[in-house]
Amino acid sequence: MEHKYLFFDVDETLYSNKTGQIPPSAGEALKRAQANGHKIFLNTGRPYAYVGADFFSLDFDGYLCGNGTDIRYKGDILYQRTLPKNIQTAIIELCGTYGIRACLEGSLCSYFTDDDISFHPYYASMIQVSKNSDGMTIEYSWDHVRSFDKLVCFSRPDVPQDMALFIEQIKALDFPLKCIQNDDSFYEIIPEGTSKGTAITFIAEYFNIPTDDCYAFGDAPNDLPMFEAAGHGIALGNAYDCIKNAAEYVTTDIDARGIWNALDHYGFLRPQRSAF
Repeated sequence: MEHKYLFFDVDETLYSNKTGQIPPSAGEALKRAQANGHKIFLNTGRPYAYVGADFFSLDFDGYLCGNGTDIRYKGDILYQRTLPKNIQTAIIELCGTYGIRACLEGSLCSYFTDDDISFHPYYASMIQVSKNSDGMTIEYSWDHVRSFDKLVCFSRPDVPQDMALFIEQIKALDFPLKCIQNDDSFYEIIPEGTSKGTAITFIAEYFNIPTDDCYAFGDAPNDLPMFEAAGHGIALGNAYDCIKNAAEYVTTDIDARGIWNALDHYGFLRPQRSAF
């Protein structure tokens, strides 16, 4: 087998929210695949500042961060797209106007509104992850925001907010932004024209490889662009139905050796035979 390009989502694909860690079997599978000549990439909505030491320790070949806004390979920045400063200011003002709790995510630092883990389950999960990792650069206030590329925003029915009107105003800004709805209370807002899929397309063009050599592993709606861009989409057993329906192959749950079983299914864990 010629070497392939493997792209992995983070949360609930490589990182288990249930155990608060990368399953040991997943880490071992990535190392074996890489040792067998395949290139491995983290392809995540997280910004580079929010990747964390546990992932850096796996020594990925590349880091595709912020839903395609920050693309790195072997330590080099190949592509980076930051929101214009006036748009950043406008977004912060809109969050204040509509009472939106958010994390402003940049390549150098991510900024939470505060560290209130009681507000929203996923907001709490993000905070817990950041506090448990020495490799993340995080602030729990917006007093000194320098720059950000995207944001994750949250709402709650019992708190005075208007997420729908907030999103409407975001889309009316003089800069093309895309809103990815994960559920009624959780959105990701990123520059239009960037996604986990555009990140894969960029890498395929950079290395001049066919998309059939690209394998994407994911679990959530924002992984659909990965599946559309890659030649092969692999869903975890714990994935949303929309991801399973779009997948070429569905492996087991993340905590049931999902990544190991998927890589084994495609033969990535077996040493490549010499052509001679």
